[in-house]
Amino acid sequence: AHRPDLVRTVQAAEVPKDVREQMQVRLDSGDTATVTKIHADGSVELDANHPLAGKALSFDIELVGFKEEASGGSGVEMVGWSGQTVHIAGGLSNSPVSQQFRSPTWPT
Repeated sequence: AHRPDLVRTVQAAEVPKDVREQMQVRLDSGDTATVTKIHADGSVELDANHPLAGKALSFDIELVGFKEEASGGSGVEMVGWSGQTVHIAGGLSNSPVSQQFRSPTWPT
């Protein structure tokens, strides 16, 4: 979520002469902010939100399979991109969604 409290205006007297819009700056706190607007009076607007904050994101994913945990513990390992594995906790591995993937048929 985009947080308005992470947007602030810096007065012109505190702004370096070489500043430009979309420039990344380091704040005293160590965080990074983006110069989003330079006002006519020389003051600037800084936004310390993540660049994707408040944006709608969509992903295309491909589930390539599940691998049961060999050690007898609860859960499953999901195999994904480049052979990377992700452990899925037992409560999730027994969910209706997980069960559907084990026997992939269209629900009726």
